[in-house]
Amino acid sequence: MSGTTVGRLPAVAAPRAAIVPALVRQEARRLALHPVFLLGLALTAGGLLFTSLQDEAKRDVIGSVSSGPTFYAGVMALFAANLVTTRDRRAGSTEVLAPLPAREHDRTHALVLASLAPAGLTLAIVLIFHVLFLVLGFYGRVPAPGLLLQGAVTVWGGCLLGILVGRWAPVRAGAVLLVIVLMAFNLWAEGADPARRLFGFMTSWLAWDTRNPNKYTPLIHGSPSWHIAYLLSLCGLAVVAALLRTAPRRGGLIAVAVVLCCAATAAGMAQVR
Repeated sequence: MSGTTVGRLPAVAAPRAAIVPALVRQEARRLALHPVFLLGLALTAGGLLFTSLQDEAKRDVIGSVSSGPTFYAGVMALFAANLVTTRDRRAGSTEVLAPLPAREHDRTHALVLASLAPAGLTLAIVLIFHVLFLVLGFYGRVPAPGLLLQGAVTVWGGCLLGILVGRWAPVRAGAVLLVIVLMAFNLWAEGADPARRLFGFMTSWLAWDTRNPNKYTPLIHGSPSWHIAYLLSLCGLAVVAALLRTAPRRGGLIAVAVVLCCAATAAGMAQVR
């Protein structure tokens, strides 16, 4: 045997650009197939199907495609994303992940991008029933794209809030307390003032008239497109808040947060017309 000593080559970390896409695919699969989210998606589809079977006087097609997904898939997406985000801490396996080339910040990035998968599935369900409602002639007034996007955007926001709480408050009660706060805020937003309703997340666009509670009930005054811009600005703030917990440098993220706060304020004002 030769006495020559083979030099040990230094370990080379895998490029993070190659790691994140693999993490995104893995986390997207976990989020989209999580039993809690699948339950919310099934309830959303069930609610839309139930609406299609109702009599004309009881059929709320606008609410079923706009605010219905938020109540079912959105809330369940928040819990699912929180459980996926905190699974390693709950399993006590955070030390096992330490030697891996992906940092916790990379995993947060992957979770944020993966959260688009549940939103995409929700949008697909909404569009399928939207086409069905069009074919059956259920709409008195065909909803604008903003109304159709509301459910998917709020599901994405629910996922982002679940990730945010999982990073900043990884305790069992964190997600539950957040949902209670969100529901209390939405109840306040759904108050007597129609303009205030636009600042809620599960926004009901129908201006109900008890004398004529059917599909021809007029919509409240407001811009669905600017409402989506308002919600997307809030989603962006949730992304920044989640990344701030694990970011090695925070200056750029704080600057982005300031811009998003201004955008949310401007969009919030523009949606009330």
